[in-house]
Amino acid sequence: MTNVLLKKLEDSGLAIADMRGQGYDNGASTHRWQILKQHLGTSSLTLKPLSATRWESLVEAIKPIKYQTGKIDDAIVAIMEDNAMTGTVRGRTVAEGNGITRNIHNFKFLRGLVLYHDIVFEINVVSKRLQGVDLDISGAMEQLDKAKSYLQSYRSDEGFQNVLKSTQKLAEELHTEAIFPPIQEYKSHRRRQHFDYEAWDNPIRDPKQQFKVEFFNQVLDCAIQSVEECFMKLKEYSTIFGMLYDIPELLTIPEEDLHQQCRALETVLTHDDMRDIDASDLGDELKALSRYISAGSTPKAGLKYMCTNKMTTLFPIAFVALRILLTLPLTVASGERSFSKRKLIKTHLRSTMTQETLVSLAIISIEHELAQTVDLQEAVQIFATKKAWKAPL
Repeated sequence: MTNVLLKKLEDSGLAIADMRGQGYDNGASTHRWQILKQHLGTSSLTLKPLSATRWESLVEAIKPIKYQTGKIDDAIVAIMEDNAMTGTVRGRTVAEGNGITRNIHNFKFLRGLVLYHDIVFEINVVSKRLQGVDLDISGAMEQLDKAKSYLQSYRSDEGFQNVLKSTQKLAEELHTEAIFPPIQEYKSHRRRQHFDYEAWDNPIRDPKQQFKVEFFNQVLDCAIQSVEECFMKLKEYSTIFGMLYDIPELLTIPEEDLHQQCRALETVLTHDDMRDIDASDLGDELKALSRYISAGSTPKAGLKYMCTNKMTTLFPIAFVALRILLTLPLTVASGERSFSKRKLIKTHLRSTMTQETLVSLAIISIEHELAQTVDLQEAVQIFATKKAWKAPL
């Protein structure tokens, strides 16, 4: 029976490695997938579903369409003309294919594809950089400032013309007319003017200018505003922890200014009657610590110097402040990964799993590199010893 089943799977083109539980990962249509692979050739770019949670997934979903638009269009046409399909399946496939090709050949879609790809690609670079373990708040602010400068320079006449040139190439590949459709005329009702300085709100008549004003500029403005909000938030944190970024320079500033910054940090790190640091002790410790740390040292280098030279007990408040600064999360990527792992661990086959077991498995999955170093034989022996009901006499 096993040989018969394996032979049937092989004849049907179903890979047993793609089978998961009670489902099949490539169950949409292996025949259609083969047609698509024939048209795409040996390209490493494959079509992927759109994800709304990860920037990298957005880039990976858009990139194959932008750089293989013509091949994808040819593959869809080949699927619609495939004689292997009959009946309602063929009718449904042709209808879906016509809708997709109609959208691909739309000049408006191509313009949005080019613009969206350039914005998402830049944001993804910054997002991946912010997830680096060695990046602190100052480095994050620098990355966001570079992204903001890029988007602001992109929002120009030169950037607009580059989008149109890239769209023109895609339109030529698809044999589509690269023209802006005329604007439909509507009868406009003029609003009565109440003040002399008010001007008439004349509608835009040029379709190219309308695309630039109502789509190109607005999309970039939203992206710039989002980056600006993240930048200002990090700038606020950087101001609060500012004196910790260049400890050797504290020798040159007035003592009253230093203690004022320490009091501001103490206020932020205070909850009800509990506080993590004492402003007076922190100011004194930073003054003394500035004589040991070399100029230009980063907060991480300062903390490493304290640990290496066993100075953590000499400057305990400064040690706590530096640890808080260096452990501030710059992104929510770790939390998103935790939820992604949860979906992989708690499936419908494990619906009765307790919360404690779920948390334990999630920790093992997230920290898999550390878990691989554990000696399982020793762990089993320890577990068996502690759980044994009867010890040998």
